[in-house]
Amino acid sequence: MITLFDLQKKYKIKIVNSILAKNKREALDFAKKVGFPLVLKIESPDIIHKSDIEGIKLNIFSLDEVDSAYEQIVKSVKSKKPDAKIEGLLIQEMLSEGFELILGYNYDRQYGPLIMFGMGGIFTEAFKDVVFKILPVEEIDAIQMIESLKYSKILMEGFRNIPAVSKKMLVDIILKTAKMAYDLSGEVDSFDINPIIAWGNQYRVVDFKYISSSLKERENNNKIDITGIDRFFKAKSIAVIGATKNTERIGYLVLDNVMNHGYEGKVFPINPNYDEIMGIKCYSSILEVSDKIDLAVITTSLSQVPMILEQCRKKRISNLIIISAGGKEIGEFELEEKIKKIASNYKIRIIGCNCLGVFDSKNHIDTLFQPYNKMNRPGNGTISLISQSGTVGIAALELLTEYGVSKFVSYGNRIDVDEGDLITYLADDSSTRVIGVYIEGLEKGKKFFEAAKNTTNRKPIIVYKAGRTPEAIKAAMSHTGSLTGTYDLIRGVMDQAHIIQVDNFESFIASLKTLSLYKKASGNKVMIITNGAGVTIQAIDRIFSKNKLKFSNLSNDSKKLLLEILPKHVIIGNPIDLTGTATNQQYEVAIRTAINDENVSVILIWFVFQCKPITADICYILQKYSKVKPIICGTIGSDYTYEIAKLIEEKKVPVFHSVEEWVSATEALCLS
Repeated sequence: MITLFDLQKKYKIKIVNSILAKNKREALDFAKKVGFPLVLKIESPDIIHKSDIEGIKLNIFSLDEVDSAYEQIVKSVKSKKPDAKIEGLLIQEMLSEGFELILGYNYDRQYGPLIMFGMGGIFTEAFKDVVFKILPVEEIDAIQMIESLKYSKILMEGFRNIPAVSKKMLVDIILKTAKMAYDLSGEVDSFDINPIIAWGNQYRVVDFKYISSSLKERENNNKIDITGIDRFFKAKSIAVIGATKNTERIGYLVLDNVMNHGYEGKVFPINPNYDEIMGIKCYSSILEVSDKIDLAVITTSLSQVPMILEQCRKKRISNLIIISAGGKEIGEFELEEKIKKIASNYKIRIIGCNCLGVFDSKNHIDTLFQPYNKMNRPGNGTISLISQSGTVGIAALELLTEYGVSKFVSYGNRIDVDEGDLITYLADDSSTRVIGVYIEGLEKGKKFFEAAKNTTNRKPIIVYKAGRTPEAIKAAMSHTGSLTGTYDLIRGVMDQAHIIQVDNFESFIASLKTLSLYKKASGNKVMIITNGAGVTIQAIDRIFSKNKLKFSNLSNDSKKLLLEILPKHVIIGNPIDLTGTATNQQYEVAIRTAINDENVSVILIWFVFQCKPITADICYILQKYSKVKPIICGTIGSDYTYEIAKLIEEKKVPVFHSVEEWVSATEALCLS
C-alpha cells in the first residue's frame, strides 16, 4: 500500500502535519501534541471519496470533539462501507488559508501515462480547471501547465488574504510528482494528490489516494508507419473497384474524377457487369488486369472488402482506399477488425473506410466522388490537409482554391493509416509548408502526439478539434466511430506538442492561408493601422481575451516621424487611427514606419474601403512592404470591398472578412 507519508519520505513532497492513528488514544495524543484546529478522515484503499460516506470531519477544536468525531467516522464507515479495509484514521493539522490545487496521474489507453494539474479540493470536478500532459514532462511543460489554467492569474497574483503562489515552487512539485508517477506507473492506474494547499512559497499536501493497476499489459499501438504512403499520391496506375455507368453512383463519380481531370497514369475500371466504361475496357476483377496496379479504390459494399483483399494479395497490390461506409460508425466493429487483420497480414496499406480518399494537385490523383461542376479543386500550393470528416475536408479544399493545396487526405475510420502516419509523412514532404488537421476524436493519442511533436519544430501544424462537449462527442461517435477523449486532455497534449489550435473552422482556414504565405513572425508584438476605429475595438477585445499577442509600442523616433508627416487629426498610438479621410499615401507612411520599428513584429491593417480616398492602388503598397514584415489585412463590406480585397490577395497579402479570422490568423503566424 502507498501512503501519504511515502510522498514525503521518498519524493520529498511536503505533507501537512499528520499521523495515522490506529486507535482513538493515538488520535488524542496527537491532538494534545499539535493543537487545534484538526481534521479527522478515514484511511482506506477501498474508499476514494471520503465525504460521500461521512468519513471526514473538519474544524475540530477540542479533545472532546476528537473523541466524538472518531466514533462517528468509524460508525458511519462500518454502516455505509462494511467491506472496506480500514487502515486507521488520519488526523491532521488543519490549514485555514491557501489555494487548493490538485496533481494527479492516470494511465490512459489512448495517450499512455498522463499527469494532471489544476485547481483542486472538492470543486475539482465542478470547475474542471485542469491541464493534462503526456509523461515525461520537462520544466517548460510544467510552466505551461501552470499558465494554462483559467485561474492562473489569481494563483500568480494572489487573492484577498492569500499571497501569490511561487511559480518556481509549483514547477518543482509538478516535476517531483511526474517522477513519482513514472515510478508507480506499473503499480497504479491512477492517483490524486488532492488537495494541495499552497500559499506564497509554501505548500502542504493534505490527501493522497490511488487506484491499483488493473491493466496486466500496457497496450503499445503507437508505432508510426509511413511504409507505402507515398504511393497513395504517386501511383502510376489505379483500379476503381465498383466502377459503373450509372452517373448517380459513387463508382462512376470516382472513375470520372480519376480519368478525366489530368491524371496521366493508367486507369482500370473493375465491374463484372460491364465490358467497357467511358470508352475503356472494364475488367470483371483485378486479377484479370495484366498490368501492375499501384492503387485500388473500393466503392463497393464494405462486406466485399475481405474478399477483395485476398485478390489484392494475389495481384500484389499494396495500397487500398476504401471509400465505402458501413463500418464502426454504424456499429460494425468486427468487420473493420477483420479487414484490419487481413490487411496487416498481407502488408496492404489502407486509407479509410468511410472516407473520400486522396487528392494530389501535382499528380492529379483525385479519388473524391464530388463532381467538378459542383466542387472546385485548388491548384498546386504548399498547404496539406488531413481530415477525419469528408464534409469538412471538401469545404476546406474549396475555400483554399485561390491559395493552393499540395495534398489532401480524408481518412474516415482509419482502419490502418491515421493522423500520426500522415503527419509524419507530410513532415518530410518537400511540397508541404503547413499542415492542417481536422479531428473529431483520436484512437491513438500517444502516436498522434509523438508525430506532431517531431514535426512542429520543422513546419507548423494547425488543428481544429471538434467534439469538445459531451453532446458533440456522442455525435462524433455516430458519425465517425471515433473514441473521443475529454477536450481538456487533448488540449493539453496539443499544447505540449506545440500544435497551433483554433476554435472554429473559419480560423482554421484563415490560419492555413496566412502560414502558406509567411514564415513565422519574429515575435508576437502587433501594430494595428486603420481608417475606422470601430472594428479595431472588437479586435482589441479579442486580442486581450486570448492573451497570445502583445500590443507593440512605437519608439519615440517613430512617433515623432508620424506626428511630423501625418495630419494633426490622426491618432498616433496603437491602433494608429488614420480616420475616414485616410489616403493611400497616409497608409504607406504608417506602414513604412511600423515596418522600420523594431518593436513591431506583425502589422494588422483594417480597411474601410467604403471611404472614398482609398483606391485600388493600395494593393501595390501592401505587396511591397509585406515582403519585409508580415502584413495581415481585414475588411468588411459588399461588392466593392470584396473586389479590392481580391486584388490585394492576388499580391499574396492575406485579407479576412471578420475580426476572429483576422486576429486568429495573426496568432497562428506568431505561434508557428
